[in-house]
Amino acid sequence: MARPAALEELPLFAARPRARTADPATSHEAAASITDGARAGQYRLILALLAEHPAGLTNDQIDLALSWRTGTASRRVAELVGAGVERCTETRPTSTGRGAHVHRLASRRAGAA
Repeated sequence: MARPAALEELPLFAARPRARTADPATSHEAAASITDGARAGQYRLILALLAEHPAGLTNDQIDLALSWRTGTASRRVAELVGAGVERCTETRPTSTGRGAHVHRLASRRAGAA
């Protein structure tokens, strides 16, 4: 599997706002409170977990596997998808029965399990 030389070379590490302009002040405070090092550590954990699960995982499954609060993976996963490092492949029911996107490393072919 082809991997970037270093996570720091990915576009998601470029300086940019971590909260949307229209987000409430609390979102901007939360975004400002996470250091680049902590964010990079979260990226590494998610990527390592996805490498161990080629069939893919939902955000809920990532949170559970990493013992994170519900919703923690969501923001980092969105950034990884936006950077092209991982991709949404299908939907799968969550523990509540609702459908959720399944994420896989971008270098894996669709249908590879």
